[in-house]
Amino acid sequence: PAAVLLFEVEVQQHPDSIEGWQYLGSSQAHNEQEVSAIAALERCLQLDPGNLSALQALAVSYTNESSQSKACQTLRRWLQANPKYSSLVPQKPNIPQKPFMYSFMSKEEHEEITSLYLRAAQSFPNEIDSDIQIGLGVLFNLSNEYDKALSF
Repeated sequence: PAAVLLFEVEVQQHPDSIEGWQYLGSSQAHNEQEVSAIAALERCLQLDPGNLSALQALAVSYTNESSQSKACQTLRRWLQANPKYSSLVPQKPNIPQKPFMYSFMSKEEHEEITSLYLRAAQSFPNEIDSDIQIGLGVLFNLSNEYDKALSF
């Protein structure tokens, strides 16, 4: 909680502080205050839409809040923002995009994002990217495949 207070002061004094919003969101998530974490991370992403750390943390927070579709869409955004993997993501999703306020993911949405993450993992076979592994863990958690989620 002390870190949260420090970061709250930081963003009050410097409302355009990307790092302040990112660390506030991460600290809130660490304290299981997901709604506050989501608000701070979304503000961070308004200031820096390609912030990979904030995107990943936001996907986890959406998962913890049972906002499955938002988590999937955020994981897609993470791939799109990452120069290493952006070429794997089609410009137009294979499935129709739902309004961002929609919480429940479809089987097709989950399969599409999981497929993208598996392709990302396979695109560098001699390198294990922990961020891709985290994304896969989130995706398997979303589909209640906890045994697979634990292996990532």
